[in-house]
Amino acid sequence: MLKLQDHREYSSKHIALLAERASMTCFLNSLLREWFDWALKELPILLQGKSKLGIRIPLGSKTAWIPLLRYSPLGRHEYSYPAYFEVKGEFRPVDVYSLTEEITAHLPSSDNSNLAKTRFLSRVNESIAALTEVMEKRVDDFSKNANIPKSFVDSEQYLIVGHSFHPTPKSREGFSKSDRYRYGPEYGGSFPLAWFAVDPKLIRQVSSEAFKGVDWVTELLESDTKLKDLRDLMDRRCPSDYLLYPMNPWQANYLQNMDDFKRHILNGRIYFLGEFGED
Repeated sequence: MLKLQDHREYSSKHIALLAERASMTCFLNSLLREWFDWALKELPILLQGKSKLGIRIPLGSKTAWIPLLRYSPLGRHEYSYPAYFEVKGEFRPVDVYSLTEEITAHLPSSDNSNLAKTRFLSRVNESIAALTEVMEKRVDDFSKNANIPKSFVDSEQYLIVGHSFHPTPKSREGFSKSDRYRYGPEYGGSFPLAWFAVDPKLIRQVSSEAFKGVDWVTELLESDTKLKDLRDLMDRRCPSDYLLYPMNPWQANYLQNMDDFKRHILNGRIYFLGEFGED
């Protein structure tokens, strides 16, 4: 478990090491659930410290050893950092970048050009960099507010590492830095929703009988006083039977660059109304 109890103790180097260890943990735990060329073994004497057990992964001419701090029957293992490569009986420490590169190269791939592996490693490195960035930005929040009860939104924003069984939990492919800061919950940001008015013939709704999708929108309109201007704008600009359709602003921007979407806007079947409501 990663703890940032006192931000004064953590330099950029310390934060980077924490991010690398967390990233290695997510990578390995997701890998070991779906790939079985590994074993739980007693560590070589030279590597034994807080733990005598580790994960052994054969990698052709070398062997990877990852010391365990805690073994979990459910696969949520905790590791010490760094890992080690063994070559001809000699051991050297390796960081998460070298470890993931060697393991990925060793994995079978259906892509003969290795393009898939190259792209995958790029996402791994991007995820590590993003996690480091988040931890540097939020370290004060975590050290000061760690034991304060959280709202649902706060709790979401405190999940900085992401999915514990994902090799690239913080990959933000397609997001710029400004996108990450605005839309990534772990950065602590907030934003209103983007709203469209849409011809009902373009909307396919599937929902439970107890609560329909349109009811969610109605409830939101009634509970958020900042949406009054939105209702007034829709009444002025749009046909009376059109339905309001909210979404994340990043998704809204993405859709508005698609040819089919542009055509519907040009033909008056979709109206972009802007961003409205509480952040």
